[in-house]
Amino acid sequence: MNSIAILLPTLTYQEQSTLSIMRKALADLEGIMPEFEPSGYREHPGWITINELKIGIAKLSGNWRILWDELGDTPVNEDEVIDKDFLFFIAGTDVHDIWYWFEETFNISIGKIMHGDLTE
Repeated sequence: MNSIAILLPTLTYQEQSTLSIMRKALADLEGIMPEFEPSGYREHPGWITINELKIGIAKLSGNWRILWDELGDTPVNEDEVIDKDFLFFIAGTDVHDIWYWFEETFNISIGKIMHGDLTE
C-alpha cells in the first residue's frame, strides 16, 4: 500500500474526489504539454497549471514528500543553486530559498528532516 492510499481515509469524500480529479488533470496535461509546447516555456499557462496541480495535490494529500523527492532529482551545483527549473523556481535559484518555501508551504522543518527526523 503506498503512502497516498494510507492518507486518503482521513480525507472527506469531497476531498478524495478533488484529489482524484487533480491527479487526472495533471496526468492529462503532462501528456499533452510536451507536444503542444515542447520548449517547456515556463510562462505558458499549461506549464504553470502543471506546477499548481503538483503543489495542490501535495497539499491536499498531505504528502509534501512527492515534491521533496522531485527536488532531490534536481541538479544543484557547488554554489547551492539549482541547475534546472523546479516547479516555478528557475535555474539559478538558491536551494535554501526552495527549502524555505517548503517550510512555509507545508509547515515542516527542513532542518529536522535533514537530520533524520521523518515525523514531519
